[in-house]
Order: sequence, then C-alpha cells, then structure tokens
Amino acid sequence: MDSEVWELENAEVDIFPHLWLSYNDLSPPLRQCFSYCAIFPKDHLMEKRKLIELWMAHGYIKETTKKDMETIGEEYFQNLASRSFFQDINIDDNFYDISYTCKMHDIVHDFAQYIRRDECFSMEVSSSVESSMESVSNEARYSRIVLAGKGSLPGYFYDAKKLRGLIAQFEGGFVVTAVLSSFFNELTCLRSLDLSNRHIEEIPPTISQLIHLRQLDLSSNDHLKSLPETLCELYNLQTLNVYGCRNLAKLPDGVRKLVNLRHLHIVGKWAKSPWSIKAIASSCANPSLPLCYILHCVILESWFQPENIILISFGILVGRAKILERQPLILVDMSVRHDLDAETYS
Repeated sequence: MDSEVWELENAEVDIFPHLWLSYNDLSPPLRQCFSYCAIFPKDHLMEKRKLIELWMAHGYIKETTKKDMETIGEEYFQNLASRSFFQDINIDDNFYDISYTCKMHDIVHDFAQYIRRDECFSMEVSSSVESSMESVSNEARYSRIVLAGKGSLPGYFYDAKKLRGLIAQFEGGFVVTAVLSSFFNELTCLRSLDLSNRHIEEIPPTISQLIHLRQLDLSSNDHLKSLPETLCELYNLQTLNVYGCRNLAKLPDGVRKLVNLRHLHIVGKWAKSPWSIKAIASSCANPSLPLCYILHCVILESWFQPENIILISFGILVGRAKILERQPLILVDMSVRHDLDAETYS
C-alpha cells in the first residue's frame, strides 16, 4: 500500500476529482464506511453482512430510537452501491446460507486508500522477503498483515498502539500462538480482529486484554477445538464468528456474560451437532440480545426461552430443519428465507 502512495497523489489531479464529487456528497458516517474498505486488498470479495458488522464495531453506525444498527447498516450499503462505490454485487445462495457479496473497482479502491493513507497500511513478512517498511506511524488505525515462512514480525509493528482494526493472515511456518499472544498483549485498542481461514489450534487466554474488541472473526479454523473462558471477559463484543470451526466442541460456559453480543455465527454437524438451538440457549441466556444469526444449525430442538430473550430476529435461518417449534412471545423474522423443509412448525 505504501509503495503506491506516490502514484495515488499524482492520480488525484487526473482521476480523483470525479470521485471527490460523489464522496463529498456522502454523510460523514458514509464516508467512514466507504473509506474503511481500504483495509482490504484489491479485487477482494467483500461480504455485506460482515461489512456491516465491521462498520458497527468501529462506531460508524449509531442506533436510533426507530432503527437498529443492522437496519441502518443495510441502508448505508445500499446507498454506497447505488453510487457505484461498490460493484459486482452477487447473491450466493446455497444449502447452508445466503449472502450478498461485492467488490470495489480498482480506481475506487485506490481512492479509498488515498483517503486513509495515514491510517491504513499493509505488511507482508516471510523468511525470504522481509517487509519493505521501516516504521509504522503511531497514527495507524487499520492494518492487514500476511505472515509466511519462518520470518518474524518486526518490532516496530507494535508501535501502532492505537490500531483499531487488524486482519492477520498466517501461512505455513509461523508459530501462531506466540504471535497471537503478542497481538493480545500489545494491541489492546483493537475493535475488530480477523483471524479467519487460518490453521489456528489455540486462542491464548490473554485475549481478555482486548477489552475494546467488538468484532472477532475466527471462522473456518478447522483445528480450533475450544475457546478460552477469558474470551467471555470481552464485554463489548458484538460479533463472535466461529462459522466453519467444525471441531469446536462448545461455547465457553461464561458466554452469557457477553451482554452486548448481537451476532453469533456458528456451524453444526448435522444430527451429531453440538450446536442445537437448545444448547446455545443454555449458554446464551442473554436478555439484552436483540439479534442473533444462527447459521448451519440443521437440527433445531427449540427456540430460546421467552423468559430469557425478549426479542429474537432470525434474519437468516437456514437448513433442512426436522423439528421447528416457535414459543409464544418470540418474534421470528423469516422474511429472508422461506424454504425450510420443516416437518413440525407450531
């Protein structure tokens, strides 16, 4: 990203004025939502649901008395798409899930990087190719790093004490647990942390030091078998994504302490799944939980008990459910999907 800054500065005169017109017409929150996408690499496939969760985590979306953050985030996404800041919007509809994805045109992505040029940086480190960066600004807020081979993360990376968002990609050779411990000890201002699609086997208990964390993505870590109880000390956590962690046995016992949790993404293993709604309900008896997405739960034993949950809105509830019961006083919004093959619905 840094090597391209000089090109972006030269391009501002020739190209960016056309984008500035559209950008300046955006509200301040929409400008933040758009420019945040600079953290992703070019041609990256962005998922709408995850984008909204990240915008929420970084405080770009404020709830009102009439609309929740998810609804406002949806409106923000549609607004940016209508102005062509997002393109190639597709619907991925399969047996397990339905998701909306999009991309950014290369020039639009360059513009987003230019907007965040003092706040966002990328770094690639391996045993053969060390990072070309010599320092990291204390003003850096967002970073994407790729760690490969047997290289070492330069010490100056941790100069970014005010880092708010981190996407970490681990390739073969890295001692992941040690690196994670350093993240948790040094980057205590993080609001979002993406550790998805890696071979992580263990989450260090020092994750409890990320007291400001609102979004944690651990999805598709097949070797992850458990989560530390200290994770339940992340009281600001809004999103916990363990979707695709197929060997994860259960949620931590203290997950009910996550009083601000809004989105829980999980995966089950058909009839042998430990992720029945009943099991989750016993762990997440959280009266403040306004919204919960439960994914890949194909065996639904019961809904959350109404005495524990005031409102549950299942915007996406997918799978060929065999038993589907609705308890009184529970609002279930099935408007997104209507193809559940339920034998019992009462």
